[in-house]
Amino acid sequence: MPSSAVNRLSNLQARIATAFVIGPLAIAAAWLHHGTWVALIAVAVVAGGREWARMMVPHAALLLTLRLGAGLAAAAVVASLFGVPWGLGVLLAAVALAWLPWPAAGEAGPALVGPLAWGLLYLGPSAVALVWLHAQPGIGLTLVIWVLVVVWTTDIGAYASGRSIGGPRLWPAVSPRKTWAGFVGGLVLGSLGGLAVRRLAVGDLSPSVVAVAVAVSLASQAGDLLESGIKRRHGVKDTGGLLPGHGGVLDRLDGLFVAAPVFAMIHAMAGDDLRWQ
Repeated sequence: MPSSAVNRLSNLQARIATAFVIGPLAIAAAWLHHGTWVALIAVAVVAGGREWARMMVPHAALLLTLRLGAGLAAAAVVASLFGVPWGLGVLLAAVALAWLPWPAAGEAGPALVGPLAWGLLYLGPSAVALVWLHAQPGIGLTLVIWVLVVVWTTDIGAYASGRSIGGPRLWPAVSPRKTWAGFVGGLVLGSLGGLAVRRLAVGDLSPSVVAVAVAVSLASQAGDLLESGIKRRHGVKDTGGLLPGHGGVLDRLDGLFVAAPVFAMIHAMAGDDLRWQ
């Protein structure tokens, strides 16, 4: 077997193995207690904020990490305690404050304004959405597992089909390695993953559920492309090396950053039309 094929296989195995380690940990946190889930979300967004800071302003990464992490963690905790409107309010307030002068930041202050505001908008909505989904009475655990499975299976399907089939590139200017085969494979496997969880949890597969699974899988791939574009603009291959086969926290959660808010909005608008129990 050619070395390139071996590398692709080993990378795929690393991605799957990482998913099988992180997946049960995330589901266990969601199953144990709402506070445990909120703590996990806060840790994840703070870790993502650290990677964002190092990518955006390496010379002042610590200062940006502290401010970004504080805003993100506060939004997640407030959303948990008082509801989504308050959590989003804290997030928007943090974004507004990011544009104010920072005397204590010294010379680094002006360089932190944009990265802080955009980092809050990039990472914050997913944190608030995941906290809100988990807080839904009687169905929170199911909703969280559902969106996680859709994102994970979309990622694995896109990677496996893209690397094994190849073919025309999806958007070379943003992500040279992503292919149309990967896009279709991710959409198919991600949608099937969502339908499988729905079938196990509720027992039905209505057309509306199929449409939601497709929409959230598409949102996950949009999140992947968005992060690829950000990394390409800043000349970064991986945001970190914490997770084998994935890179950093941002690399692993990029799809979730878009998929979670999209699913939360769909669920909020659909109401009882999407019965989950």
